This record gives sequence, structure tokens and C-alpha cells, in this order.
Amino acid sequence: MARWLLMRSGEQRCALPIETVLRAAPAVAASPLPRVPSWVEGIAAYDRDLVPQIALSALIGGGSGGALAVVATSGAGAVALRVDAIERVIDLVERPAADTASRGVVSGTVRRGRHEVVLLDLTHLAVPVTELVPAIVSVSGRVVQQSLARAEPDAVPLDLVCALDDGFIALPLARVASVETAGPGMILHDPFGRPAPPQKAAMAVTVSLARGSLVLGVGTIVGLRRPGSPGYRDAHVIDCDALAGPAGAAALPDDPAGSQTALQERVMYLLSAGGRLALVPGAKALRVGPVEHWCALPGDGPGPDGLLPLGSAILPGLDLGRLFGDPVRPRAMAMALYARGSQWAIACDSISERHGRIEGRPVTRDGLALLGQVQIAEGLVPVLDTDRLVLPGQGT
Repeated sequence: MARWLLMRSGEQRCALPIETVLRAAPAVAASPLPRVPSWVEGIAAYDRDLVPQIALSALIGGGSGGALAVVATSGAGAVALRVDAIERVIDLVERPAADTASRGVVSGTVRRGRHEVVLLDLTHLAVPVTELVPAIVSVSGRVVQQSLARAEPDAVPLDLVCALDDGFIALPLARVASVETAGPGMILHDPFGRPAPPQKAAMAVTVSLARGSLVLGVGTIVGLRRPGSPGYRDAHVIDCDALAGPAGAAALPDDPAGSQTALQERVMYLLSAGGRLALVPGAKALRVGPVEHWCALPGDGPGPDGLLPLGSAILPGLDLGRLFGDPVRPRAMAMALYARGSQWAIACDSISERHGRIEGRPVTRDGLALLGQVQIAEGLVPVLDTDRLVLPGQGT
């Protein structure tokens, strides 16, 4: 027997597993977000939580939400479902009938008296944001490109950017045969065509050579990028025709020794906001994009300055200028990054790539945690220690 919270959305009865329900409250106004589906109303504040608010009736088949909200856990984190009424907690012993409708959030239906009750499963619910950068899709072991929202017929060909322990490589997408998880028994090679220890690779990329194919072991797949784009990460382009395959060693074009040294350079991102400059280690960066919407949050203490959609997530955002004590201003660009195990975004005026070595020891200067500094063309620039950013509910 399982316990469910019975709700009404329009004329439809719905039920949520009671263990997923966090709270119920009167629905509040939501701050709208761009490039999201019509059933996502925006970001709303419930108690101390800022969550995406969803019109439940629109999610499962038309209509608009009601005056009450049920905050529940989901695959997208906590979300608020706007409903017309919250009726009672019920026990279900009936076996639900299978249901394949409604965006994958309906696990089945049961009859309760004269009503049909839709059973909701939010485990795989996601709050998608329309992407301008394509993702990698595997179809029958082949990697194909999703359509670009702003692609040109004669656009520069895409490369598959992959992360290694000590840098990034780019493989021409036309030469990529498949991408899969590296597994036991695979014979893997490094970007020079030499045998590679399988335990150091999380992903296996099969590339077509002039003769045959070769499986390269890489750490992670960054994504499909065009040369010169912010997400390209100073990646070294691999000449697949120069790879000798299992029969012999191969090297990157031009200067093998110099290329291997370059692969060991630490990739950094240079962020600017007004007259302030800071570097973020490339290993912490997830994606970059324009700031199309900024939902400011009240207060000036530790924690986020606002919320912004970036990629496929709605992230808490920090203003780079504010980290240095300057007022928060409208920004043009943002970078999503890892901060103490969570995904955050830093808003700034511009983002560009650099590489270099961090000098000095980790310090805390004017309340800002730094890994050290790097000498680049702009001078000595501090490197942010994202793992020591202060998040709400966490200590320093």
C-alpha cells in the first residue's frame, strides 16, 4: 500500500507520492524566464526555496494552473506544481493502468469512485531551455548532429571537443564514428595514437583514419563546438590522417614535442566586468552563453545575486563585479561552473580563453577566495577558487 496526495487540476484528479511532497502553499507570482516551454511559468519563491513553477494542467494536457501550489522533488530538483485544489491523502492498493501520455510524468491511472486519478512520477521531469549549441546524440552507435537554431548552410564544420587530464582536444565531427562509455576489454589509445591505460578514460571515441579506425580514450565529452567559439577551450585539433593507429606511434601535426607540452598547459577562462578581471580554471567551466534574462534576488549578503537560465538549467548567478565589491550591473555573458559540488553561473561583460600556470598559494583577499594568480598578456590576474564560494545554507 502506498500513500498519495490527491489534487485537482482543472477537471482532472492527480496524485503524487506523499514522500516526494515538500510543502503546500498558496501559489505566488513567478518571474518569467525566456526560452522555456509554455508550461513553465517561471521562478517562484516558496519559503526559502526558489523553484521553477509549473502549471500542472498545462504539463499534462492543456489548461492553466490554479491558486494553490504543491512543492515536490523531481528530476529537475524542487518544483512547484500549480493546482486548483488539494483534496486529501489517499492509500492506493489498486494496480495502476499503464499510461504513455503527458511528457513522461504520468506513470499510470487508477479509478477512485467515479473519478479517474492520474498518478504522477516526477523522477524524470526536466525543465528544458532551448539550446543554441547542439548536443551529441547517439543513434545506433553513430554520432549525429542536432540541428542548430542559427546554423548557416556553409557554416564552419563542427568539431567534437573532448577533455583529457591535462587539456582538451578537438576531433572533426565528420571523422567521429561513435561515442560510448569506456568499458573493460577496450583497446584504447591516446591522442598520439599510442596505447593508453584504460583506467584513465571514462569515454571512448572511435575515429576514422586514412586506413581503418582508432578508439581514443578521453575523460569527458565537452560537446560540439565551432573553432573560435567560447566553448572551444583552446583545444588542439587532431589530424586523424596523421594518426598511425595501433601499428605505430603518431603525433599531433607540426611539432609533436611542443604539442605534448602544450596539452599540459592549464586552460583558463578570462572573465571581465568593468575594470575587473578574473580567471576561472577550465576544469570548473561547464558552458558559456549570453545573459538573456536576469532575475535579481534581494539582499546583499553571501549567496547568489540572481537567477539566470544557461544551457539546460536555471542557475543561481553571481555578478563578477560584486565579487570584487562593485555594484551589480547588467551583464552580457555568463559562465556555468562547478562551485562546491553545485552548478552556479558567473555573469560578466566578456569571456575569452587563456592558458598558463597558477603562481602563488591559495589565499583569501578582501573576502574573496583565490587559488593564486596567472601571468597573461593583461598582467597578473587572480584565479577564482570556485570551491570556496559561499553558497546559501553552507558555511564558509
